[in-house]
Amino acid sequence: MSEYTLEKDITSYTYPSHMQRPDGFFGSNFFEKFIPNWASHLKHISGQPNIVGIEVGVLHGDCSVYCAEQIANGKGSIHYAVDINETDYFKNNTSPYKNIIFKKGFSYDVLRNFPNDNFADYILIDGSHLAIDVLADAVLSWKLLKDGGILIFDDYGWGIHTTDEKQKPKLGIDAFLSAYTGHYEMIEMGWQVFIKKLPYVYSEEELSANYQ
Repeated sequence: MSEYTLEKDITSYTYPSHMQRPDGFFGSNFFEKFIPNWASHLKHISGQPNIVGIEVGVLHGDCSVYCAEQIANGKGSIHYAVDINETDYFKNNTSPYKNIIFKKGFSYDVLRNFPNDNFADYILIDGSHLAIDVLADAVLSWKLLKDGGILIFDDYGWGIHTTDEKQKPKLGIDAFLSAYTGHYEMIEMGWQVFIKKLPYVYSEEELSANYQ
């Protein structure tokens, strides 16, 4: 899998004119090229009432704004944006939207402190790129996700700068996918990985293993 390249894909979505980003590579809209996948895989909840999304790692708010306008855009819907920093760009870009709620803090704290389990319709994991953190974010997010909800991992192919697999999301993503086999349906596996949470009933053998 090749390293991410800055190529603009043709989408039917145009960002609003108030959006601002810094100059240079790190001011680029890294999310935009994935919009066709999001539009396809989340179309069943777009515009529906009381949709809940969680985004771990927000950068300038490109994903947040898209979701506020196109996914969590029905009555009572909320997109939670989680990050250790709320930049001026993020504040500017998300300020018009009442359906974006920013939660500042480390993901392992914020995800643990949501008041309910099984309430989110989609969750994006795009925070720390360390494998151990990606795995922890996925496990914590899984409890928050409804049956039928969509979990999305970013940067599956990221890490051309290092040979240390522990510093790449892929190792953490693969560990989660292996451990949770049978609990999800694979929707797409590319630079972003989309899986759907399935209802799961533990077998007698699995239940008895807890007591051995």
